[in-house]
Amino acid sequence: MNEIENQESMTACQIIKAILKQERLHQKDLAERIGKSTPALSTQLNSGYMSAEEFRRMADVLGYEVIVRRKKGRKTSE
Repeated sequence: MNEIENQESMTACQIIKAILKQERLHQKDLAERIGKSTPALSTQLNSGYMSAEEFRRMADVLGYEVIVRRKKGRKTSE
């Protein structure tokens, strides 16, 4: 299990930063791939907020997918 899979309470921004570190990429590399300026991406990642769509898109261009699944032992409310 890698550093990213081990963390349950990481924000989307922290996960993207961890992926960049793990893949030995820089924010500049991601910014170029998603068509943002490096300062704009840096500001966003440091803000701690991004939409689910932005998170999915960044993960996708980095070669990752976002999966949402029910926690083990949790039941739906009826």
